[in-house]
Amino acid sequence: RKELRICTRNQVSHYNSDYSLNKRYGNLIPAVPNNGINSIYEDHFGNIWVCTWGGGLYKYLKITDTFMSFPALGTKNTPFKIFQDKDDQDWILTW
Repeated sequence: RKELRICTRNQVSHYNSDYSLNKRYGNLIPAVPNNGINSIYEDHFGNIWVCTWGGGLYKYLKITDTFMSFPALGTKNTPFKIFQDKDDQDWILTW
């Protein structure tokens, strides 16, 4: 099943294969000034990860249809990229 996710400054939009909007997840990080989404990634297991500017790392929870935040990463809490290697090890790049 093909799907599309588009990130804007502070939200993720999920579209179906026919490009109809399925759901919009807004204000992921409302408490952080000058926030924004750096990147979005789908890992080998189908998990959706969102890296934000100053707001940290988020993972989509399919069961509750929400995003879960993780503890701060580094002093600026600004992950900008995440990927998995061939051994399914997660790598998170931060500022």
